[in-house]
Amino acid sequence: MSLNELKKLLPAANRYHFFNYAATAPMLKPCADRMIEIIQEGLEPLSMHFEKWMSILESARKTVAEAIHASPEEIAFTTSTSSALSLAARSIAWNPGDRVLYPADDFPSNRYIWECLGVQAEAIPSQDILQTLSNQDLTGVKLVAISAVSYLDGFKHDIPKLVRFCHSKGILVVVDAIQAVGVIPVNMKEWDCDFLACGGQKWLLGPVGSGFLYINKKILSQLIVPLVGWASSRDAGNVDLKKLEFVDGARRFEPGLPDIAAIAGLAKNLEVFAAIGWTKIFEQIENHSAFLRSELSAMGYCIANSDEKAQSGIVTVNLSSQKEAEELHQKCFKEKVILTQRKNQVRISCHATVSKEDIQKLLKILKQQSLKTQSLLKVPHSERKPNDAFKWKNALITGSSQGLGFALAVSLAKRGCNLTLIGRDQEKLNQAAQEIRKNYPIKVTAVALDLSRSEQVEKWLIQQQNAFDFDLIINNAAWAEGGCIADSEIADYRNALETNYFTPLQITQKHLPNMLKNKHGAIINIVTSGARCALPFFTAYASSKAALWSWSEALSRELIGKGVHVMTFIPSHMSTSTNRRLGRKALAYYNMDSQQMHPADLAQVAEKAIESLELKKRYVAPIGVRIKIALNALFHNYMTKRILRFWKT
Repeated sequence: MSLNELKKLLPAANRYHFFNYAATAPMLKPCADRMIEIIQEGLEPLSMHFEKWMSILESARKTVAEAIHASPEEIAFTTSTSSALSLAARSIAWNPGDRVLYPADDFPSNRYIWECLGVQAEAIPSQDILQTLSNQDLTGVKLVAISAVSYLDGFKHDIPKLVRFCHSKGILVVVDAIQAVGVIPVNMKEWDCDFLACGGQKWLLGPVGSGFLYINKKILSQLIVPLVGWASSRDAGNVDLKKLEFVDGARRFEPGLPDIAAIAGLAKNLEVFAAIGWTKIFEQIENHSAFLRSELSAMGYCIANSDEKAQSGIVTVNLSSQKEAEELHQKCFKEKVILTQRKNQVRISCHATVSKEDIQKLLKILKQQSLKTQSLLKVPHSERKPNDAFKWKNALITGSSQGLGFALAVSLAKRGCNLTLIGRDQEKLNQAAQEIRKNYPIKVTAVALDLSRSEQVEKWLIQQQNAFDFDLIINNAAWAEGGCIADSEIADYRNALETNYFTPLQITQKHLPNMLKNKHGAIINIVTSGARCALPFFTAYASSKAALWSWSEALSRELIGKGVHVMTFIPSHMSTSTNRRLGRKALAYYNMDSQQMHPADLAQVAEKAIESLELKKRYVAPIGVRIKIALNALFHNYMTKRILRFWKT
């Protein structure tokens, strides 16, 4: 089988220019066909095909083991990389004082898992891990957890060398290999790490729900088996056994039948790759990546990870701003060029299925973007429109440790405005304040307050009333939970009203007299379209924001001509931690459209808010929001029917 034939087996590659294999990738057709075959068999009683399924499982175990040069006895099947890492973590006997070290910029799973163990989990600098460890006090260090290849920039660590060093100190090594297996040669005889975790949905082009954990047979007898069931037994199926004796090898970590369809699909892909030749695949990925780096560097782009010996299938481009990165990402998406954008970076990941035509399409877009950026930089300084002096000097922003609140803080910092950041988490606030201070010469104060507790807010207001002279207040914080009314607690509504309505009222009343005295001040109240077109499940949030909205409008009209400006601001749909958390819960109640528009860039939304303030606007909402609110007011039954099309219950 050739590489050209491989691309034909990936239907998505014929519809998209796909450069996102470091994320969840589309499946190969043989994988999907194999899964359908297994699922069809599942229509019959298990007894009719039990032996066949067990044979498929063990054949797949052998296939996976061969792909990474391990023994089948060292492979346990899991549902993902994260579940494999968690299984490894729970299988170790931990003692008080044990420490775990991991790179500071590693994927979140490789941090959360260790933090939840109750051991001392510590982040260490990501670059030159070996040198860092050599200079580190390793007293009590029981384990080092690391990704073989960084998901951020494709930096490839020297795992064999790291393992040798750690083992010489009696330290275990756990490797997250989801960005390595299928991209670079992975040989467990050479790597010799204690655990290796991998999912099948990225470079292996397998299904979501497939994964495996390699457990070095040298340490198997030292481990705890955290999940136990009938399949863990040496004599699986014998219900008369009085005492459990574990089955040989890593199989004991599978308590019952795993997802046979997902595992069979993954194994089928590995068979396809082996038929082509792993060496050919690795060489093609390396050639694509090297060519991209060369071409992009020639265009003037800054490429992350310049160490040629530590490069893999990920090419990450650093752009001048998040806005530029978002613009490039959306332009690519419109041209069916699929890649990943995070902050001011664009991540490109090429598989062997990528063609020269795909690469030329991507380079054409990137060249256009490069020329555009260069032309902007060449605009004479005298032709650039200067910013007027910002009228507000001291701002208080609630909910400002992250999301829109932090973006608003940055937007104000650019204009030289001093900041008081308020939120619940002191550590996050300190990090936000530190980042702003690093880039802007302003005064930044971080204050941790639970805005649902009025007595705590009042105490702080009394303590600071002579310390701060705020001329700008941004009520951005939001208490947001979701749930049906019948299942909600009254406390949910009280918390929402305290945080989203009473606290803005409380803070504003305390500082409004001084603003009126000086005839100078501004208040921005951040609300939501749901406050005027309320959706099921979001009742507490919507009703409390509705109260804020009405109060904001009344206050705005009350203060006309008195020197204090009030603006009600409805942001566009954004991707924030709150939106993602509630959105995930809402999927149980709503049929969501998979082709939703891209969320607005936080920095752009923040700039829109501050620019609107400078223009003295009293009400700011996207045109789509205005239409929705108007339709809800004028054609209420029509909007109800539209909403119920998506509402499941």
